[in-house]
Amino acid sequence: KPLTPVSVFFPPNGEGELVEDIDAVVREIGSEENKKMYGYFLDGAFDVQTLVNGATRARYPMGAPVIGYSSQEDREREQGVVIGEAILDDIEKELFNRYAMKAKFLSTPYMNKAIDNKAYEEADGEKANMQTRWYAGYLRSKDAANVINFDLAWAFASILAVWCYMAFHTRSFFIASLGMFEIICSFPVALFIYKLIYRIEYLGNVQILSIFVVLGVGADDVFVFYDAYKQSQFEPRETVSGSTLTRVLYTSRRASKAIFVTSFTTMGAFFATSLSEVMPISAFGILSATMIAVLFVVNVFMFPPALFLYSLYLDKYKVCCFCTKADYKRTERYDLETATTTLSMASLGDVVAVDEENTKEKTDDESKEGGMSKGTEAATSGGGGGEDNASSNIPRPMDTLDSEANIKRLRPIERFFRNQFYAFISYRPVCYIVIAAFLTLLGVSLKLALELETPAQQEQWYPTAHLMQAYANDRTRFSVSADDRVVPLDICFGVYGMDTSRANHWDIEQLGKLQLDETFDITLPASQLHFLHACEALRIAPCDASGCQDGLLVMSRPVMSSSDDADTEGEEVDATQKSLDEQTASGVSCFMESFKTYIEDERNLVFPIEDKTTFLEELWRFRADPRFYVFKNSIGFLPYDETKPIVPGENELDIFFVKVTVQTTLKYPTTAKVARPVFRVWEAWVKTMNEEAPPGMQNAIQTAYTTWTWMVTQEALVRNTFQGVTICFVMAYLVLVLSTMNFLTGAIATVTIAGVVVTVMGVGVRGFMGWDLGIGESIAAVILIGLSVDYCVHLANAYTEAPELFAKTRGEKTRRALMIMGVSVTASAMTTVISGSMLWLCVLKFFSKFAFLITMTITSSYLWSILFLPAALICFGPEGDRWSLEPAVKKLKRCWSRRVKGGNVQAMAA
Repeated sequence: KPLTPVSVFFPPNGEGELVEDIDAVVREIGSEENKKMYGYFLDGAFDVQTLVNGATRARYPMGAPVIGYSSQEDREREQGVVIGEAILDDIEKELFNRYAMKAKFLSTPYMNKAIDNKAYEEADGEKANMQTRWYAGYLRSKDAANVINFDLAWAFASILAVWCYMAFHTRSFFIASLGMFEIICSFPVALFIYKLIYRIEYLGNVQILSIFVVLGVGADDVFVFYDAYKQSQFEPRETVSGSTLTRVLYTSRRASKAIFVTSFTTMGAFFATSLSEVMPISAFGILSATMIAVLFVVNVFMFPPALFLYSLYLDKYKVCCFCTKADYKRTERYDLETATTTLSMASLGDVVAVDEENTKEKTDDESKEGGMSKGTEAATSGGGGGEDNASSNIPRPMDTLDSEANIKRLRPIERFFRNQFYAFISYRPVCYIVIAAFLTLLGVSLKLALELETPAQQEQWYPTAHLMQAYANDRTRFSVSADDRVVPLDICFGVYGMDTSRANHWDIEQLGKLQLDETFDITLPASQLHFLHACEALRIAPCDASGCQDGLLVMSRPVMSSSDDADTEGEEVDATQKSLDEQTASGVSCFMESFKTYIEDERNLVFPIEDKTTFLEELWRFRADPRFYVFKNSIGFLPYDETKPIVPGENELDIFFVKVTVQTTLKYPTTAKVARPVFRVWEAWVKTMNEEAPPGMQNAIQTAYTTWTWMVTQEALVRNTFQGVTICFVMAYLVLVLSTMNFLTGAIATVTIAGVVVTVMGVGVRGFMGWDLGIGESIAAVILIGLSVDYCVHLANAYTEAPELFAKTRGEKTRRALMIMGVSVTASAMTTVISGSMLWLCVLKFFSKFAFLITMTITSSYLWSILFLPAALICFGPEGDRWSLEPAVKKLKRCWSRRVKGGNVQAMAA
């Protein structure tokens, strides 16, 4: 029957006249003795004195099982769809029309409030702000499918936004389009590898996040390549001869190494995610890591030749709204056979090729003016004249990025990082203050991050403004009632669980093979009595966990009195129906109690039944009786056809499992933090029952199905988060040490990465947002290590690779690193923030939460890499060969070389 307050005020059953004294009825149902019975309708703040009730609710069952289904549990999802299409779709349409709820752009009608003022206007001409909210699992699933499709559309907007910024940064539609083509190419190729090579079938909604992550990483790769190419014109003559080919080759070597390190660490972070016990998270990690690998390969093989073509034919064409006035004319001829390029230009934008005479004249002029550069001084001090100077290996002023003439030709952001920003960060008081401030931030963030745990409340999947989410949030505002939705639990005899050893881990439809208890035997009289006594004991089983209500494991449900009861007075009550009603009220659905009543009152047999065959035949007949359909899934018979003769092992009447279903006092939905103590109490109760059980009934198990599964999932997310973070930190340090070839640089960079991670999780997640370690946070905790590594690695490698000729001190190395990589890091941060910011526009809270996590990660990573890392390198960075691996590597090479030569000599002698 519907559970509605209308039945209380319009007796009988909401079909009569309104009661005369409404206040008296409200006062009666709100009294302490009736509150558990009627609390379902009462606001938690209800006061008997004021009689003000701010909210009420009603529940309407849809009449399952549908014709053609044996019970509510029979193909439950399929039944839900049948009922939804037959009834709920029409109801939803009527509700939308009544409350004028319409969907906005890429949104859902449920983001509107259902306010009905019409009835009040007709009554007394006044408006009332009364909101109506409703919920049905079928309607929510349908709305979720629509919302996910809407949210996916923002992925295309993100791609467009990233492309626009790439065009702005590179000033080339060609480079931006090429970069976006490479990023998009990684999706289908990675999916091909994921499905056909890895043989992973699962592809869920969480994989959508891979698109936004790869957009940021792919854009970073493009910027590193492009900026390296632009800066190659200032490299020394012996490194880059001035030809387009040598510039592209230099760019390829430098950029490929940089993006290999960042791609490898990001892949490692995702592969650490793939170790998760939660299959969808594991699949997400594998797909994302594959996308990063494919993106790296495509970038390394496609971008260099594209840059070569761009330099030859398209470099002079700029995006019109970004271009600057051209101050040069250039003609270029490229000889494929000799691989030489002749340049003739008046621009300062490329390497200037000068002959010996001009070099000598220029050197003489600069010497007279006292403006001789370091390179020229070094050449002159070598004792050679102009001819020697021209053939010297020491770079000339116009050939180096550090020369004053070339510094003036740097892009504005490159000059900013080299001059103003470096002057600020290298000022000693500022340097020490920055280090102290960030280390303090690290300590505070670490303290907050260690407080993270599984959520204390159910996670929200929709924003609070969503009508169904508002309904779910309002569940906690009502008084505690016997009609609250609680967690159902089954105690099963005859089964151990599921054997998943041979099930496909990636196929959600493969649940495994049912494991049976070979010792199970309920046909024995002692087993029948034990089962009956277990049902009785369940009703009074105590529970001291905070998640239990009234100190009990099982919820008892008082039956509401109805005026219909008067109509049945004097009539004989069916004993079987009475037994079913009592079980419903007690919260324990025990077939053995109804079976006992049935055989004693109707079959004239004595319980327990001694004979096995008689017991099985009577239980078979009991289960087939339509009155007891509620127990059909509580009694498991082996396949049996009573019209055919009994054949042992093929057509034999036998039972393999039974169960008792209870309504626990644990509210649904719940969280791991609340559910775990209740789970322990249930495990202890079942263990005690098994110890007292007779043979054949000693292996009972308990299960709350999705509630316990969700509890374990939440705990696994937390456990895997710390496991993944540990793996990623170890891997990041090793990669950083190997890429920089310096222990100290690797250590400083690793501290920087640790600072990024704990800042996001501590200050961002725990401090600013007040979140716990839910699904989104658990995924982001490992992913953000991959994202946070990029900027740090770029700057650390640039510091290590700074030429000793022009950058001997810590400060000079840091300045050069900022000048070279600052522009790429800034552009990459911008694109990743732009990509992730599109998620703010999504309806699902999971995506908007991830938008915050990406934005916070990139912001934190950028600040730690641009402020803390340079300051730490200026103050404590290695100089020369200190802490370097290179001497050890060279020594190993020499030893290996001698060993190889010795082996060759012995071979020749033999």
